[in-house]
Amino acid sequence: TIVPTLSIFLIRIETSFYHSYRKYYMQIQHKFSMSDILKSKRDMMNSLVLSVYRLLVYQGIITALCIAYSNNLIVWLKMDTNQLAVLRICILGAFAHAMLMVLFIIVLYFDWKGLAMQLGVLFLVTNGSFTWVTLHMDFSAYGYGYFFSSLLTLSYGCIRFFERFNNLEYITFMSQPLGNLKWD
Repeated sequence: TIVPTLSIFLIRIETSFYHSYRKYYMQIQHKFSMSDILKSKRDMMNSLVLSVYRLLVYQGIITALCIAYSNNLIVWLKMDTNQLAVLRICILGAFAHAMLMVLFIIVLYFDWKGLAMQLGVLFLVTNGSFTWVTLHMDFSAYGYGYFFSSLLTLSYGCIRFFERFNNLEYITFMSQPLGNLKWD
């Protein structure tokens, strides 16, 4: 269910977000005024919000259709009808996971490797732990570990992303090497 969304996002990010992203960093390199840089930052955020909003709509439609037709999917995939609830929660988990993968891509655009690693480790640990717990529960709990892990990691990632993005100019300027400074 996530392949169309990721395809759309990669096309969209290359056409819209990347241009505003590049403009922001180009203005920093060419020493534009702070007001111009902050305007580019707002434009970049607007482009990002629009792209993610569209993805939420596309992925939401795909997810809703898959859940609505999950009875047919069970038959088509030759699965046992007892697995219907598991399929539905896994479809919801895939929705959150798709958004998490989009967040990973955006985080890596900004070269925030530490945050990307935190998200990867958090997803690994929570998915493993939550899945282990649900495996020791009733069959009806299967899939919830994946769903809650994706949702938790996505929530944490969004909070951390916006914290960093709000301080983007500080992070950008402070991460520059001091080797080119001339001391008089």
